[in-house]
Amino acid sequence: MRVIAVGAVTLVLCCSFASFAKEQRLTYDQDVSVYELIFDDSRISVAQLREAAWLSPYISAAYGTAFPAPFELAGSETKRPDGTLDLDKVFLAPWLELCTAVPPAKCAPYDSLIPNTAFLRNAAKNLKRGDNQIERLRRESLPAALEPVRAYLLQDLKRSIERQRYRYGYLKSGDPTPMGQLLCRECTCGAPEESMLAHLKTVSDPRAKLELSTKWDQRLLECERKGHPPAYPLAAWERFLKDFGITERRRFKRID
Repeated sequence: MRVIAVGAVTLVLCCSFASFAKEQRLTYDQDVSVYELIFDDSRISVAQLREAAWLSPYISAAYGTAFPAPFELAGSETKRPDGTLDLDKVFLAPWLELCTAVPPAKCAPYDSLIPNTAFLRNAAKNLKRGDNQIERLRRESLPAALEPVRAYLLQDLKRSIERQRYRYGYLKSGDPTPMGQLLCRECTCGAPEESMLAHLKTVSDPRAKLELSTKWDQRLLECERKGHPPAYPLAAWERFLKDFGITERRRFKRID
């Protein structure tokens, strides 16, 4: 009788636990695909997975969710000749040019093409948003399996905010010396780079300064990506999915 009773209690407990477990799914409707994470909320909560999901290599936009992305996201997929798929994902600092006010009319008299006082005031807010993204990513409570992903994304995010901060300093002071030092730290400063830096020193038109600072940013990014090739830690993401029994699904949209 006692053994049966213990067995009965065990069975009741198991059934009671199962009755509380519920299949959940997070859906991200992006430009070319619909991405879903299907999971048991007894193993990981909706709130926990919602935070972790932004680190997924397959999420590069914030569409289709009531919760706005806490980071500026970008991703890429490249297929090699042998069919192997190279995935990359980065978090980016907001560009100085972006108006992040809600509604956008609050940025007036801001002009994204003229680095005047209003532009620089808005740009300083964007730098602050970038710093806040770094702090959020550092402090985010994540499963241990995702630490390599956090480290990878944090590395690119810090480089991104550094580039924007150097651009801001140049547009505010007119002194391109720090930009030149950073460029030559990452690139082999040959004739094209020297020509760009010389132009940064002599240009006086504000619009041209902004345009040149953008070209500097693009050139620096090219050099950084060569020196630090994309290497999103996909194995760590897949280990996280396995640890928590999460099913990942992607459906590509038909584009006419």
